[in-house]
Amino acid sequence: MSKITHFVKRHKKLFTAMTLIFFVLLGGAAFPIYNLTKEWSITLTLSILVSAIGYSGMLGVTEIALFPNAKIYHIIPLNLVLTLLSMGCRYLLEYGEVSVGSGKW
Repeated sequence: MSKITHFVKRHKKLFTAMTLIFFVLLGGAAFPIYNLTKEWSITLTLSILVSAIGYSGMLGVTEIALFPNAKIYHIIPLNLVLTLLSMGCRYLLEYGEVSVGSGKW
């Protein structure tokens, strides 16, 4: 455990960037929780929901370690911006010009 703590303290900027990027990727993977255009089982929906809650909790603990002096009114806007960014990236991937099937090549 001390090796991990030592690594995080030595590479704080890298670890912070990796955490924020992971937060964006997680938000994109967890959106949408339920798809209204397809037939999804309740098991798939629950597994996405439980995974999203679990990973978000772990990221919250990581944010506490990264920003020990930050108050909740600093963390909530940060998480909101990261979640909106991830939802925007997922939207572009699904419906925008980033999608391979869009036919705009």
